[in-house]
Amino acid sequence: MDKELIIVTFSGGRTSGYMCYMLKKYLSHIYDFKFCFMNTGQEHNETLEFVNKVDKHLGLNLIWLEAEIQEKDRTGTTHKVVTYETADRDGRIFEDMVKKFGLPNKNFIHCTRELKIRPIEHWKKVNGYKENRRALGIRYDEFRRVKNDKDY
Repeated sequence: MDKELIIVTFSGGRTSGYMCYMLKKYLSHIYDFKFCFMNTGQEHNETLEFVNKVDKHLGLNLIWLEAEIQEKDRTGTTHKVVTYETADRDGRIFEDMVKKFGLPNKNFIHCTRELKIRPIEHWKKVNGYKENRRALGIRYDEFRRVKNDKDY
């Protein structure tokens, strides 16, 4: 019998890292986990270092993803797989998103949509992962910014 797939998004925060640890340690005999990290190009280098250390220490086989903002109108955001070493550190991804969609704000939250949700959904589609459960790791400081979106 195949194990049920769960896509786990690791935010780069300590509690999200702890979630990855607990899932892998206590539930990996029941579920097949795919651990993903969405790099926006705006992360502090210390966050990227922490993500890399957690990945190596826990053996997550972390999939590092970044948005590929398509310049053409009416062309959706895709993804690319990167590594710790090749991850954007100069903010290019965020700048590309701003060029196409404008500055994000509380009423126009395309930042999360374009830099996290659409790229991971594209990655899932390309890899044939249809419906599955998700475990969403968010950073402690994100609670005040999170939209209550049951679709994600």
